[in-house]
Amino acid sequence: MYLSEMVDGKRQVRNVSDPRFVKKLDVIVCGLGTAGSLAALFSAENGLSVLGIEQFTCVGGAHTAGGVPHHYFGCPGGRYEALDQQVHATAQRYTCTTVETRKFLAEQALTGLGVELLYEACVCGIYLEENTVVGVRVLSGGRMLDYGAKIVMDCTAEAHVAVMAGCKTQCGRETDGQTQPYSLVSMVLRGEKYG
Repeated sequence: MYLSEMVDGKRQVRNVSDPRFVKKLDVIVCGLGTAGSLAALFSAENGLSVLGIEQFTCVGGAHTAGGVPHHYFGCPGGRYEALDQQVHATAQRYTCTTVETRKFLAEQALTGLGVELLYEACVCGIYLEENTVVGVRVLSGGRMLDYGAKIVMDCTAEAHVAVMAGCKTQCGRETDGQTQPYSLVSMVLRGEKYG
């Protein structure tokens, strides 16, 4: 087994004998933003044991911690719609902001299904068996903790887990190098230029 870590911006991999995992789970979701919180929810709804790791203090990422009031640019469809309806109804009933209500309801949905949440936690390393990620090393509450899992999902905005796993990553679109605010950006070819 190998432990892969980013040290001074460079990936370092070393052999480790038998890591002592605090817990072994079915799924570990790294990053609990819009995508990660739903990935954790789907996993738990399907009866899997789940650990969610988030560097901020709440579920929802840019939508909640960043105060971005809308996500998905209003595109209809998806599991998030049921949560959105509940958020709006609860916010109106209690005259709360939808951002605070989303934090509360998303966390309640996750913990109600038994998802374990680690806030203000940083994934510092990953455990590999050949080319498969089988665990994570997390800095949380002033302690370094190791967790094992059958499935590790990288839902971090910067693809930290993928980078530690040795995956090639690219920041921004191939066409112009700019980061895309949304994964379904439409590109139009006019003459020889994209727009």
